[in-house]
Amino acid sequence: MLGYRLISVESGDFETGNTTILATENGYMPWWQTKSDNFKPIDQFVRSTMSRADLDTESVEVIGLYLDNREYEMAFEGLFLELIKSGKKIKLNTSECTGMARQLKLDKETVFDYQFWPKFEAYLRDMAK
Repeated sequence: MLGYRLISVESGDFETGNTTILATENGYMPWWQTKSDNFKPIDQFVRSTMSRADLDTESVEVIGLYLDNREYEMAFEGLFLELIKSGKKIKLNTSECTGMARQLKLDKETVFDYQFWPKFEAYLRDMAK
């Protein structure tokens, strides 16, 4: 039997076994590169990013409503469109953001802005400077 070394518990409760564990013989795979339908990390990311970005009350309410209704594509795209519009730059992990956007398939189909992907990529590039 091939054994695996625990590398990371990404979400859940390790003690009960109700968790997403990403560990392999060959190394770590970030959760956003898995074929997971677990959107809790995206929900947490959007909520924490909204609070750090100090967005206006209306934007926070609308994005929060999308999250509450499990409309993660709309929440994620809406968050970044608000960040782009406001010009606010906050420290983000660009590969994680891109991974989440791809998991949500926003690189192929968007909800609010058909030019979202190039704007999103430009924002992440500018933010990294």
